[in-house]
Amino acid sequence: MKRIYVTVDTECHDINRQDRYIWGRTSNGEEYGLRKILELGKELNIPINFFVDIPEQKKYGKEFIKRIINLIHKYNQKAYVHLHPNYITGETEQTFFWKYTADEKRKILTETKELCKDLLTEEEQKVFRIGRYGADAEMYDVLVDVWGTDVLDLSYCYRSPKMCHLTESETQTKNAIKPFRKSFLFPNTRYIGLRIGHKERLLNLDASETSLGEFKDFINKNDVENITLTMHSWNFIRTYFFCKNYVWRDVRAVRKFQEMVVYAQSQGYTFSDLSESKKHLSISGRDQVVDLCVTPWQQIKSFYYNFGRFSRTARLSPKWFMIYLIFYTLLLFCAVLTFFMLRN
Repeated sequence: MKRIYVTVDTECHDINRQDRYIWGRTSNGEEYGLRKILELGKELNIPINFFVDIPEQKKYGKEFIKRIINLIHKYNQKAYVHLHPNYITGETEQTFFWKYTADEKRKILTETKELCKDLLTEEEQKVFRIGRYGADAEMYDVLVDVWGTDVLDLSYCYRSPKMCHLTESETQTKNAIKPFRKSFLFPNTRYIGLRIGHKERLLNLDASETSLGEFKDFINKNDVENITLTMHSWNFIRTYFFCKNYVWRDVRAVRKFQEMVVYAQSQGYTFSDLSESKKHLSISGRDQVVDLCVTPWQQIKSFYYNFGRFSRTARLSPKWFMIYLIFYTLLLFCAVLTFFMLRN
């Protein structure tokens, strides 16, 4: 049986902009953040796995995190451990876990475990993801020392060296679940989404970043039994960098997620809860990186998909906004020039 685990990193990078990251309250009172995701889970009758940045309580207060977890539990969904180490250390520039020493890692994990005690069940505490996928091999030795064995960890991103400092030679896996240093390593599912010459770009299978066409192509080619579909708590919230304090509902993102779920189910996939996944960990199955850029037609489609992906980034980045503004200005100029040349 092929299983999909929807994972939602639930984190707030600015308490003064909670609606941008967590709640998604629009001007007419609708909520398109965490509650909308939970409502969709209920409507589609699927489990959704929430990774809550527990250490944020040190900066934003325990009641803030408690409110998030209580809402998740109210919908009979599970909350698991997410950890951005800078909320423990206060080192705002040192956000990757692999930058810390073994002793520092141990202190960070020990304090995080203490913060989880009366917020999460023991079962929920055994599922973990480090912030920004900033894992290294040493992290797992420390994790076992502090958390014990049989932790299900979702920190590994195959061939993502700027973020994840685990390599395939260490883990012996790309996308398949494997035992690793007395833990279970569940890779974040990645696929080849762009190829230019001999250069390949690997992308996370993501409800926001992956287009519906890519998702369908991936599902049709995938042979790995257990895959992740990543999200963030703000996936259905439309924002722009030049309107920092205003949010809109992203109806297209909601519709795309619904269509992803329905299509995957039509192809025989089951949506699953991570706390139940240990029952299926003995199934190693085939390890595979789906390549969506094999044929010339697929490569053309990949340019189209990536153009759309980067255009969404332009909503959030002044740099990318200027690049796209220049691109569309040049496109308009060429169209006008062609028009007048044809008239003459």
